[in-house]
Amino acid sequence: MKKNNLVYFMKKTKRSFKAHLQNLQKLDKQAGASLIEVMVAVAIMVILMSAIGIAVVSNIDRANNATALSNINTIKMAIKNYQLDPEHLGILPEELSEVEIYLDPPKVPKDPWQNDFVYERAEEGDTYTLTSMGKDGEAGTDDDIPKVEDETETEDETENQ
Repeated sequence: MKKNNLVYFMKKTKRSFKAHLQNLQKLDKQAGASLIEVMVAVAIMVILMSAIGIAVVSNIDRANNATALSNINTIKMAIKNYQLDPEHLGILPEELSEVEIYLDPPKVPKDPWQNDFVYERAEEGDTYTLTSMGKDGEAGTDDDIPKVEDETETEDETENQ
């Protein structure tokens, strides 16, 4: 009985092995992609990735500009606090490092491009401008973040008129 079972198992295994080989040969003929199909797929991926890259880069520039404006407003508030301090009542600081104690953390931030903000106090000492030089790091170019002037002068002018 054992011998018959072994012979039966061997015949069945031989048949299933042959069937398996035939299936593999059929798959071999159908499997894979041609070079053209692969090239088309890669081209589509490149086009999609470039479109996504352009969108990401433009959003990074907008985010950096918004960060610079936010930092300018933060420094502007520190200057106002400096002016409200009884030791400096109404006086603008000579340089930005004087307002550090009114910032949290107590350090004047750099703009998103790691440049210092440009602080210019008017000769009369009652107005100032605060500017980020922008991405190129050069003053007076198109990418500069707009100057923010102290509003005390404009408020005084409107009250006098």
